Amino acid sequence: MVAQRLGLFHELRDPARAKQAFTDLGAWGYIAFIVAYALFQPFGLPGTGFILAASLIWPWPIAFGLSMAGTMAATVVGFSVLSPRRT
Repeated sequence: MVAQRLGLFHELRDPARAKQAFTDLGAWGYIAFIVAYALFQPFGLPGTGFILAASLIWPWPIAFGLSMAGTMAATVVGFSVLSPRRT
C-alpha cells in the first residue's frame, strides 16, 4: 500500500518506462529488484513474473543472476516469516 501511495505502481505500468527507471538506477536498480522480489514473492506475487521482468529489462546473464539472488532472498524471507515458531 505504501508503494501505491508513493506512485511506484504508476511508474511501473509502462514497460519501457519501467525498464528505463531500473537501468537509470544502475546498481541501485539491481538492489531494488532483489528487494522487491524478496518482499513480494513470499506473499503471493509469482516469482515467474519477476523472472520475466528481469529478462526484459537486463541482458540474460544479469537477469539470471538477479533472478537467482531474488529467489534465494525470497526463500529466506518466506522461511523466516511464514514458518511456524518453535520455542
